[in-house]
Amino acid sequence: MFITGDSPINSKKFIIRPKGLLILGLAGFSVYLYSRFVFDTQVKMFLESELSQLNGAKVNIGSIDSDLLKGKFTLSNIEFGNPITPMRNTFQIGKVTTRFAIAPLFRRKLHIQDMEIEGVKYWTQRQEPGNFADDISAAMVRAALLDRASTGIYSGIRNELLDNPLRHLGQLGSGFTLSSKLGIISDKLQSVRNLRGILGTLRDKEPEWDRQKSELPSPAVISGLRQRFRTDKATQEEIENRIQSIQSGLDDLTKDISEISSQLSGADQHLSNDIAVVRNELGLPNTNHKDITNLVFGPAWLGFLEKLSYWLEYSRSRSPVATNTDTYSIAVYKHDRFRAIRFGKVGATPAFILQQATIKSGGDKNGSEIKIDGTIRGINTNPRLYGKPSTIEISADYPEKGFRHLELKAVIDHTQEIPQETINLSIGAFKLLDWPISRTPDVQLEIDKARAGLNLNGDFTGNEINLKWDISLSEAEYGIHSRFRQVEQALEQMLSGLYSFDVQGNITGPLDSLSFDSSSGLGRRLAEGLKSEFKHEYEALNEAISNETKNLFPPLKEEISVRLRKLQEETLPAFQQTLKQLQAIQALAS
Repeated sequence: MFITGDSPINSKKFIIRPKGLLILGLAGFSVYLYSRFVFDTQVKMFLESELSQLNGAKVNIGSIDSDLLKGKFTLSNIEFGNPITPMRNTFQIGKVTTRFAIAPLFRRKLHIQDMEIEGVKYWTQRQEPGNFADDISAAMVRAALLDRASTGIYSGIRNELLDNPLRHLGQLGSGFTLSSKLGIISDKLQSVRNLRGILGTLRDKEPEWDRQKSELPSPAVISGLRQRFRTDKATQEEIENRIQSIQSGLDDLTKDISEISSQLSGADQHLSNDIAVVRNELGLPNTNHKDITNLVFGPAWLGFLEKLSYWLEYSRSRSPVATNTDTYSIAVYKHDRFRAIRFGKVGATPAFILQQATIKSGGDKNGSEIKIDGTIRGINTNPRLYGKPSTIEISADYPEKGFRHLELKAVIDHTQEIPQETINLSIGAFKLLDWPISRTPDVQLEIDKARAGLNLNGDFTGNEINLKWDISLSEAEYGIHSRFRQVEQALEQMLSGLYSFDVQGNITGPLDSLSFDSSSGLGRRLAEGLKSEFKHEYEALNEAISNETKNLFPPLKEEISVRLRKLQEETLPAFQQTLKQLQAIQALAS
């Protein structure tokens, strides 16, 4: 023992003190308990909440098994509820295994090196409803795959696409109550607007003509002018000025009366345009069309475009385009109520990376799984830092549901200043069931079932869309129902023998002014059939519209005639008589 002053110093030292060892052991045991019993539960709750918001319906995860030391996560029995059919799952995944790098976790980054997805099933039964039961939960759900994006970028084509050409078709045979309908839309009828315009012109001009008439010299004034005319030079100049003024007014009045009379006699020439306006308001198709595919399948195309636009916006908000400088990259992330800006140093890595995910499914013997073979690469939160586009390549078959040879290739390239996404999808064959064409009180028309194939190619560069598709149908069977037997028989006759046809379409242009076009054998057959089958009904309807429109004319024409007669029989003669008297006085000089 060494002695320093009066204090002894013990030479024996403990490298690890018992209390410290106990604390370290308790900390390790706590971490074990947390990771074993709490961590997995918290991760499960977080993932279920986030995936449910994305899906628009409940997502349930059976279990999570994590091994943080090995960098491994295993999720089992993942059910994606269907927002429309609560007791069904859109998809059910048997197992997802992920392997991630441990070191980035200490920098609050998640880098998944590999992910394996196994056992994908479609349209499975749920044990409990998958829809949200309370309004608060539903209000928190983001736009989902089966929701339509609530944007206004389709206003340029929405009215065209949502106009159903078969509305009120059955009433062609039973007739319309046109009088009440014409009264409501009279402001849109050109002939009525023309008459109202003539009447408005008369009402505007009458006060001025009445004023000029009241300012014409009275007989006493004219008599005085006659007495002073020979001896007073000023009176001679006054008479000359009055003659010029009254002559000018008379010419203008005569011109107005002539123009108004001509317009009134030509009022009926607008009737042909009014017939088209009324038919459009009644929802009847324009029989001059050679193809009504746009109008028939418009709602389906619009719905598909809106769903696709949601995922386009979602990919750009979660995997944004960044701006590079010499030393860092700026990325803007869009959230529900705010935007987050992140600065990443050049050479750093994004906060989240999914390097590769492999999908393997279809190995079960009972055939309930979809046969899928595919890879997903490069999903990340800052493509400019990552430097590589995200790619998706998937092949799938589901023979049990008549679904064969799906090939999907997609590229999400946000590595440049202008974002670009491309998608190429082909399906060799699938069953088309209950595809609606028209569902109105008059006509319920749909394709009950058919065999179909699909090719779709899309390119989204910046704000520009170039989307094309081709659907081929064969063995088509139709469901035709109408409360009007004549319509039902006519549609059956139109579609008789049309067992196969193609549907082509494309949407191009910037989002705020899209151009839409499509064609199909079905659209051409319906357009041709409407012309031939309902020719006589359309002619009768046109005549009825013309007659009912003319019935709106008498009150307007009567008021116009009364006012016009006043100008012709009172105002015009007053100008003519006064002018004649003044000219007679002027003639005395000669």
